[in-house]
Amino acid sequence: SILIVAVSWVSFWMDIESVPGRISLGVITLLAVSSQASGADVPQTSYVKAIDIWMGTCTAFVFAALVEFTFVNYTWRTRGKLPGIPTGLETQENLMRIQTNGENHQDKTLLSLEMGSPSCENRTSRLLHRAHRWRCMAVGIDELSRAIFPLGFAVFNLSYWLYYLAIVQEDPTQGLSMDIHDDMSVMV
Repeated sequence: SILIVAVSWVSFWMDIESVPGRISLGVITLLAVSSQASGADVPQTSYVKAIDIWMGTCTAFVFAALVEFTFVNYTWRTRGKLPGIPTGLETQENLMRIQTNGENHQDKTLLSLEMGSPSCENRTSRLLHRAHRWRCMAVGIDELSRAIFPLGFAVFNLSYWLYYLAIVQEDPTQGLSMDIHDDMSVMV
């Protein structure tokens, strides 16, 4: 399950424009971790077991990676986009066709509508700067996630294993004896 969680972080290094690849990676890792969680052959109990905490946290990390991509993709495509300005998805052939057949498209692009006027150049510059800021923020979130997610998972691992291997292993009956004593006092 550690490997599956780590594989879900690969999407942070993938290009923001490669939506099918990032979505596929996120969904496949989420399905793999949930399959592992449901496939654990442990008896049903009314209390939370250590494996439940482990698998729940692994699922949460994988799901958070998918949500991070959703936010980054939304920011990139809506806030970082201007009408009529190429987003990087257009092919060179389509751009050439738009430029050569401007009369068929009625010059819908923002740049062709505002060319030549100094005040319009200023407005276009502001719009381009705003879109660039949003795109930089989207890329920055991806770059920050490259460090935050592994660091967060390492902290969880350290605390989880320290607790279960050092503290609980030291006196595993401490919690049980307290529960029996409490039950006995209720009966009396």
